[in-house]
Amino acid sequence: MEAAMTTSAGMMERPEHVPADRVFDFDIYRDVPEGMDFHQSWRETMANAPYPLMWTPHNGGHWVALRADVSDTVMSDFERFSNHTVLVPKDTAGEAYRLIPLSLDPPEHRPFRNLLNENLGPKPLKPMEQVVVDLAVSLIDGFKENGRCNFTHEFAEQFPVRIFMRIVDLPVEDLPTLKHLADQYTRPDGSVPLDEVTQRFRDYLRPIIATRRASPGEDMISRMINGQIGGRPLSDFEAENICIQVLVGGLDTVVNMLGFIFSYLARDHDLRRAIAADLSRIDDALLEFFRRFPVVSSSREIMRGGIRGRAAQAGGYGYGADGGRRHGRCHERRSPGISAGTQGPCPLHLWQGLAYVPRCASGADGNEDRLAGMVCAYS
Repeated sequence: MEAAMTTSAGMMERPEHVPADRVFDFDIYRDVPEGMDFHQSWRETMANAPYPLMWTPHNGGHWVALRADVSDTVMSDFERFSNHTVLVPKDTAGEAYRLIPLSLDPPEHRPFRNLLNENLGPKPLKPMEQVVVDLAVSLIDGFKENGRCNFTHEFAEQFPVRIFMRIVDLPVEDLPTLKHLADQYTRPDGSVPLDEVTQRFRDYLRPIIATRRASPGEDMISRMINGQIGGRPLSDFEAENICIQVLVGGLDTVVNMLGFIFSYLARDHDLRRAIAADLSRIDDALLEFFRRFPVVSSSREIMRGGIRGRAAQAGGYGYGADGGRRHGRCHERRSPGISAGTQGPCPLHLWQGLAYVPRCASGADGNEDRLAGMVCAYS
């Protein structure tokens, strides 16, 4: 019998089909060890694992891909690895996070993904370009006289979410509540049951969706919920799901990415000074940062014979954690900011970071405009 059982310590017993030498002690929600940053911690995990695919008993028990080629196979093979479960533990977080388009498999995924792309590409965000730069400058002016700042609290947690709230035309006063709910998916503290998190989002969005269907505005929510999928309007349930996904992505992803990028810049003095001296390097630097710091972990549920069997397990993958060093087709360590036409970002790595990863509302196109303004102001 292969059915695994939960131990008294809350960890899953090793199923019979999992070899003993493929088991390791890994918890994706653990704190980063003291003295390490997030990516160093992942690299150490990868370096110490005897195989590129390992199984952990934590969070309901799941497989973990530890090399880029393994991750690429899983992320691109939707017939064997379903998008149905995108978070672990599968029975709690995975069941609660059935949002659109992340939890959909092809061909259903593509029309919803296109709807997001159409409403968060460079064109719809172009009118906000000066707003982005002005906000970045204003935030920096607020602490530059001190000669130092807590970058996370004074900039990263302020800049992207304020821009995002303008994009979706929601009151800034609602930010604390929405951010707290979004965080329960990605870093749950146990204060709100996960099924209640989703319901609170629905309760918040339902009257907003009804109002903007009756009287659409120019905001992203209005454009999305009044769009069409395959020639038909979105159902109320679909509209709620895609809006929750937009809120979670917009209030979480960019905050984390900013922290990673500026931590890197703070330690690489030559690169920081080179970008400040030649702003034409910004675009290449951003593309490389998106590749290196995609801020994504994703899960896939194993499909057997077209169904989700009892023995199916979710797998977790940390994208960009190794800085692209383990991909079989490119082993170069590329430096952000290299000018175009010389040694620009490896296309394979770039697309691994931007297209293979199922980004939500804060996708690469939207982030690039916001981060470009921020880097210009910072430089």
